[in-house]
Amino acid sequence: MIVKSILNEYLNQLIFVRKFSELTIKAYKEDVLGFVSFFKIENVVQLKDLIKNDISDYLIHLSENGIQARSIARKISSIKMFTRYLYREKYITEEDSKKFSAIKSPKYKKNIPKNLEHDDIMSVVKFIQNDTHLFKKDWQKSREIAIIMLKYSTGLRISELLSIKNFDITSQDFIVIFGKGKKERIVPLMQIVKDCLSDYVNKCPFEIGDLLFISNIGKVYHSRIFQKNVEYIRRSLNLPNYFTPHSLRHSCATNILENGGDIRKIQELLGHSSLSTTQIYTKVNNNILLEEYSKIMNKLI
Repeated sequence: MIVKSILNEYLNQLIFVRKFSELTIKAYKEDVLGFVSFFKIENVVQLKDLIKNDISDYLIHLSENGIQARSIARKISSIKMFTRYLYREKYITEEDSKKFSAIKSPKYKKNIPKNLEHDDIMSVVKFIQNDTHLFKKDWQKSREIAIIMLKYSTGLRISELLSIKNFDITSQDFIVIFGKGKKERIVPLMQIVKDCLSDYVNKCPFEIGDLLFISNIGKVYHSRIFQKNVEYIRRSLNLPNYFTPHSLRHSCATNILENGGDIRKIQELLGHSSLSTTQIYTKVNNNILLEEYSKIMNKLI
């Protein structure tokens, strides 16, 4: 059997059955193709013929070419997942599978995300309001402030935030989010955030269609645009390097927990993949959740 054909079968299963994201699928595909291309492998027989020393040579090759330990560990994980699939589908034997499962990942230091202070967020908002270089128009300022306040107050992933469909901001106290694996959760909206969203919508010169947030030219607002804007703000204000889009999500979780929030509910709010229960908010009174959540966040914003 041709390895690339089997890889396509495997990726299709991840897409349609396990509901993996497009970025995750792309990473898995690149990792596996990089591995088989290094050994010029075309079929399963050639893959089975690899020995331990061959695999070690590949890991050395990655390291010598400047691939960091964290990235190497991810590539190894992708290879192991694919070979487990090969074993489950009986393309390789259990003995062959053990050869790949025995690959050891390099150790690397896991960086603990640092928390942003309330004053940092307010400084960012004030900077955007007064900036005339990148955010030249009032509606652009309002859009960026709305994104930052929404992200900081809810802990949404940037992909989730930029996928929000247009909705009636004045009448809704929460947003329904479809996160990783298409899992649904409900995220409460504070009044200050609703005000920021309304300000953006009212000032936007373009007709807002399917997606809530749009770019300067009325097109899709991509995550890379937001990342570049955050980089510009960080340099302009001389903020620490850990001021990133993800740090806003982390700060939301940390601030709520430090102010008495229940860790289980915060995990559910953020849609962490470690949760075993899905769609938990279909069973929870949304008004109670909103009241509890707002009491904590109102201390911070």
